[in-house]
Amino acid sequence: MPDGDGKSLIQTIRKDLQIPIIILSARQNEEEIISCLDLGADDYITKPFSIKELFARIRSAKRRISGADESLHVKKIGPFYLDTKQHLLLLDEIPIKLTPTEFNLLDFFISHPNQVLTHKRILKDVWGVGYQTQTQYLRTYINTLRKKIEIDTTRPKYIQTESSIGYRFCILQEKI
Repeated sequence: MPDGDGKSLIQTIRKDLQIPIIILSARQNEEEIISCLDLGADDYITKPFSIKELFARIRSAKRRISGADESLHVKKIGPFYLDTKQHLLLLDEIPIKLTPTEFNLLDFFISHPNQVLTHKRILKDVWGVGYQTQTQYLRTYINTLRKKIEIDTTRPKYIQTESSIGYRFCILQEKI
């Protein structure tokens, strides 16, 4: 770099941003490469290099960054797409409006697919310890959530009642 040191640039970028950094350098010294990678560079390419290889490495870095970021807050299962960062639910690619409590309840169900979840556990994990005995409260929210995500609320496909126990979120698992 004609106007500065690449290593200090890496450090400056890493202080504020988590973007991919690919070093293009004529230096092939192993210690130099390790130093740059340890400071936060994602990749290091020595000159001469092919443009095709550079583009492939850029695509790879973009996949790693976007995949890691998305997996932290996005859950995809069956026809459901739940983005906790944007508070967004898509059901068969159609946006569904949910209250914060409905959203948290569905997030809990999606995180525990095909498992029998007791009333007590759902209430504790979604509302908190003080609500563990409030089964009528839970029933009310289950009914409103079913109205939003089920085709026929009298024969629910997704949120099924397990008599005297709790509920089960029935879904074919693709990816969580």
